[in-house]
Amino acid sequence: MSDDTRWCSVKPRTGDNRGAQRLRELFPERSAKRLADQVRVDQSVAGRWRSGDRSPEPKNRAKLEELFGIGWRLWDMPIEEEPVSERTPAPGKERAS
Repeated sequence: MSDDTRWCSVKPRTGDNRGAQRLRELFPERSAKRLADQVRVDQSVAGRWRSGDRSPEPKNRAKLEELFGIGWRLWDMPIEEEPVSERTPAPGKERAS
């Protein structure tokens, strides 16, 4: 995994997804309780969403989208190490301009 996080303020984790990444941006470390209170779920559930260990069920995805603008499909989108546009071209190939 690249240590270069210019494109993302939160490093990806194993099994991570863009929904979890967005939650970590909105609710930094040790704020799973605040998230849980707002969505009305158990703190351990909110913590698993933030870590990327679990994705929310449909009714909670809808709540998260309504409350925080985290799109439904983000939970199904894995995080890549580097965005496609930032990848270094293979040797002997130039980037398209």
